[in-house]
Amino acid sequence: MTDEKLREIQEVFIKRLSEFFPYKSGGKHKDFSKLDKLNLSEANRKHVSMSVNSTFTYSRISPPRTLMLLEPLFNPGEFVLFKEGQRYQTEKAEGIRKERAKTIHEHRKTIGRPTKSFSGGLKQGSITTTANSEQVKIIKQTESGNYIVEVVGNKEKRLLGRDDMRLVQPSYPTKLIY
Repeated sequence: MTDEKLREIQEVFIKRLSEFFPYKSGGKHKDFSKLDKLNLSEANRKHVSMSVNSTFTYSRISPPRTLMLLEPLFNPGEFVLFKEGQRYQTEKAEGIRKERAKTIHEHRKTIGRPTKSFSGGLKQGSITTTANSEQVKIIKQTESGNYIVEVVGNKEKRLLGRDDMRLVQPSYPTKLIY
């Protein structure tokens, strides 16, 4: 199915619904008297009326539940066509939603986090001592500000957070004299 075909199906669906639920004499509200023929429960009747109103507002095929409840009003060929259109419409909307979510996720990863230049007073390739008295060589600093380090001696590579106390030079407090 194509987008053009979907638009045609949506127009036919809206036209058929307009025949079933015309505006009342004032032209502001729909006449839902045809729902009496379907013998719907009060909850289903309310669902159908709300769904039909939103269908007219957004010019889309109704959701599956509404479509199933309205099935007796359509002839079988039309109903199959509307179901296919509704399925394609849902798949297309899901694809758009996923694409938006990806874009938003990518954007959120960068909000408030400008790319950091190499910072923290530690130069790439420099050797420093951690709070655990280990000698480590700074390989590089990641965008998030963390460091990838190599332990001097055994060539083990590790990721240390920029706020990780093990990365800073150990400082020995001086005695306070009162």
